[in-house]
This record gives sequence, C-alpha cells and structure tokens, in this order.
Amino acid sequence: MPNILDTLDVIENLSSIYENDRAFAVLKDFERVIDELGLYVYDNWEEGELAAGPEIDRHWVKCSFMWPRKRMPDPEGGKRLLDYDCKIQYEKSNIIKPRQIKKPGDIRPGTKKGKLDKVPVWIVHITMPKKLIISIFGGDVETIDLPDNEGQNAIRSMTKGQMTYNSYSSFYNVIVSNDHNLSLLFNTAKTIAVIGNMIPSEWVNNYNYDSSRTQQLLYDDDTGVLNNAVNIDSYTYTIGGVRVGYDFEIDSEGSQENGTIDSVKNQIELNAIREGWSAGNLIKSIQTELSNPYGLTAKQPRFDRSRYAIVGEDKFQQYNIGLCYDHITEIGQDCRTRPFALRIQSTLPQGKALNPHSLYLYVLHQNTIVFDNGSVSVLS
Repeated sequence: MPNILDTLDVIENLSSIYENDRAFAVLKDFERVIDELGLYVYDNWEEGELAAGPEIDRHWVKCSFMWPRKRMPDPEGGKRLLDYDCKIQYEKSNIIKPRQIKKPGDIRPGTKKGKLDKVPVWIVHITMPKKLIISIFGGDVETIDLPDNEGQNAIRSMTKGQMTYNSYSSFYNVIVSNDHNLSLLFNTAKTIAVIGNMIPSEWVNNYNYDSSRTQQLLYDDDTGVLNNAVNIDSYTYTIGGVRVGYDFEIDSEGSQENGTIDSVKNQIELNAIREGWSAGNLIKSIQTELSNPYGLTAKQPRFDRSRYAIVGEDKFQQYNIGLCYDHITEIGQDCRTRPFALRIQSTLPQGKALNPHSLYLYVLHQNTIVFDNGSVSVLS
C-alpha cells in the first residue's frame, strides 16, 4: 500500500466490492469475526473505515482500515487478534482529500473543486487466517477465490476472461426401506463433496413438527409417534458403479447398537463441508452430538453418572451424512456421465415398518464462468 492514499482509490475499491457479491460476502464475514472477538468494546475500533481489501490468498484474508491520526484504535484490541493467529500491523500514513470550500482560497485554480490536502491517518493492516473465519461462521471465504486483475478487468469490460468458483447443487430423494438405494446424475465435472440430511417426510412444512430438525431415521413408538431412532448400519457410496473415495463405506452398526457417538461418521461428514476437521465445531462436534436413544431422553439433561456418553449441551440430535472426494486439488470426480449412487442400510425392530423420510443431498462442485465478447457462459 502506498504511503499516501487517494480518496478516489478507496472509493473505487468499495465500488468494486459492491459489484462483486462474493467479495462483499467475504468482507462481511471478516467484519463479523472482528465483532465476535470483541474488538468494538475498545476505544475507536468502531470508527475504522475500509481502506483496501479484502485480499484473499490460499490461507489468509487481508483487509486494511484507516482512522484519523488523533483517533488511533486502542492497541489492546489488536492484541486480541494475536491470540487467534491473526497478523496486525500499524502504519502512519496520509490520505489525499479535497478541502471543504469555505473561502475563495480553498478552490483549486482553474476548477470549481476544493484544493487537495494531506490528512494524517492511521492504517491498520489485519491479516486473518481463513480457518478462523470458517471455524466461527463457516463463512463464504471457505469456497471463494476472487478473480485476478485480468479476470476482474474482463468482468468490467466484458471482453474475454474466465474465473472458477465453487457452488452447491441440491437433490431430493425419499427413503422408503431399511435397505435404500438411490442413483442420481449430478451432471457436474468437478464434484468435490456430497453432504446431506434427512427428516420424516410428514414433518416437512408441517406446523405440528420442527421442519428444521436434521436427525437419523425414526420409527414410531407404542403410541404411534416417531420418537425412536432406527439403527443405521452403513452407508456405501459409488460413482459409475465403482466405490469411489477413501471413505466410500461408512460402518455405523457398532456405535449405533451401543448408543455411543459415531465419531468416524461425524469426521467424514464434516470434512465434506470444509477443508480440515477439528473436534470442536460451532454447529456440530463430538461434544454436541447426541448418542442417547429418543423418547423421554430426547431433551437432553445435564451430564451425570447415569449418562453413558460424553456429549455437549445440545437439545436435539443433528445427524448428517456426507463424503469428501477432493479438498486438495479440487479436481474432484467427473459426474457428468457417471451416476452417483448411495446405499443406506439400517435395522428395524421386528414388526416395525419404516415411514417415508425425505433425504436432501447438497453437492459441492467447481464451476467456470467464461466471458467472451459480451457473452457469459457457465461450465460446470
């Protein structure tokens, strides 16, 4: 960043952000992390203005903010960022601003505009690790790489250029048996991951139930209410009839029978959502995952000696399924002509039937948007 900022450059940076929805989403996530870490309780931090950024590379997001020289943000606030592996740098600088016209001497010769003055400011450069933004909010930055200068210029001028971005496509299926098989053609060239959840079909858009619940298959109790969890034995994933992916088969039979946390399945499904997995997650983790049977224990009491699994203080189970194909190269699997198939095997008590359950699948894949002499096309 130059030692002297130009107001016009700052305005153009803001304008480019507003024209780019993804850059705007990244900036919002960046600011939300600052808010979540409590920086705004320190003097002057709320008064900062964006001077440059967001600049995004493989592991970091950088933004620069400015304050009037006499209103330096409290460095104690900046120290909080250091505890979360952020990098922070303070710099004395100046910004060129047009003078407010109050007398003839304030006018630039030959114009009707105010003279340009150097206004002293503080510039604070904050470099934040992507994983921090993702761990707090699961933010847009996980799947975003902004186009380079050539790509941005192509977008503005609509000549020629291209950029890649990650997107989700959704699919719907209904589970009707304890040995359920589905086959779907995603029509995606670079399929990175698949994540899904399920819910009894009669709960969907029904005011009598919580349609937001994501839990495993249920069967009815003696009163006819869907309160009891069906034991899930395994999930098997194939593409084009071939078992693909390191974790193509997930065995849950033992943990389901013992009523314990299915940590392996949790790890695999969370890795399908984001790069890298940790034991502590905001939405779901080993600490929040329930392993008790349903019925009277569905609303979880506090941990005591009668509880045979260590869980967090969640009230309800969040059950997902998923598989990651490629978070490293993001080339993934070609599913344009090869159908994706999933087999879900479960065990019902004798004499019980499985009610229909809605299965929602979300496919993470990479697209390429191409600009060519005023035309725009998307290649998936």
